[in-house]
Amino acid sequence: MDSHAVYARRIIENYRMDGFMSGIKAINTYETGDLSAYHDLLVERLLAVGKELIAQGAHALIPLGGRLVPYVVSPLALEAELKVPVINIKLVGIRHAETLVNRKTSHSLQSYPWSGGLTPENISRRVMD
Repeated sequence: MDSHAVYARRIIENYRMDGFMSGIKAINTYETGDLSAYHDLLVERLLAVGKELIAQGAHALIPLGGRLVPYVVSPLALEAELKVPVINIKLVGIRHAETLVNRKTSHSLQSYPWSGGLTPENISRRVMD
């Protein structure tokens, strides 16, 4: 939605990252339920918005929200059509969390001290038990 795009832009500006951004656009579709029935419509809208952003100078696309890409529309399918990288934000988030755990760190060691029992194996074991 356009209102979310405005909010996202403000967050990026607050982080002083707006110089790295060529634009933010919404696809303005919020169907509910099983979105697989809307796959073709979503691909069409994502490609249209992606082409607009590329025309504005985007070298890569970062789809926000995470409900549509990668679950309904594959980032690889969009990349093939748009010829620019489309970032899989779910994969990036998971890999970032794995890196923090493996390095025994977090966003702030002062705010979030390392717990000796916090290993990937122990977390997986807790989930499986």
